[in-house]
Amino acid sequence: TSSQTDGSPPPATIVILSDGATTKGVPILEAARRAAAVEIPVSTITYGTATGTVTVQGQSVQVPPDTQSMAAVAELTGGSTFEAATADQLRTVYQDIQARVGTTQERRELTLWFVGAAFAALLVAAVAGFVWTGRFL
Repeated sequence: TSSQTDGSPPPATIVILSDGATTKGVPILEAARRAAAVEIPVSTITYGTATGTVTVQGQSVQVPPDTQSMAAVAELTGGSTFEAATADQLRTVYQDIQARVGTTQERRELTLWFVGAAFAALLVAAVAGFVWTGRFL
C-alpha cells in the first residue's frame, strides 16, 4: 500500500455485509473490540428482512437480521451503520460507501514486462521444439 503525503499509512476500514447473526468463528462484538483496539473503524450493512427465511435440510428457518448487534459494532469502532432489505437499497448503500472511500491512481509502464514475458515464452517454445524434433542448429 502507498503512504499518504505526511508519511503515515493510509487509513484502514472494514465493511461487513451480514444479517448480524454469528454462526461460526469469532462473535461479531469480540471482532469489533479487536478492531477498535487497533483503531480500525468497521462499517456495517445489515441485510435482510424481519420475515426472511432460508431452507435448511428441507425446512424453512426464519433469519431476521440482528440490527442491534450490527449497530453496536459500528458504534464501538467509530464506523457507520446501514440497513438494506432489497437489492436496490443495497446498491444505494454501496454507492454511499464508495463516495466515502478515496482511491489513488498510479500510471506504470508495463510494456517491458510484456515484451520480457513474450521473449521468455518464445525461448521456451524454441527449446521445446528442438527437444521434440531432435533437431539442433
